[in-house]
Amino acid sequence: EEAPKGESGPAYITLTDPDGNPVLIDQHR
Repeated sequence: EEAPKGESGPAYITLTDPDGNPVLIDQHR
């Protein structure tokens, strides 16, 4: 799970919650 390096990091991060479901975290700053 490597994110392409761009301006200031990945546009989003994919995590997995304790239930094993993929969680998408958007980082718009």
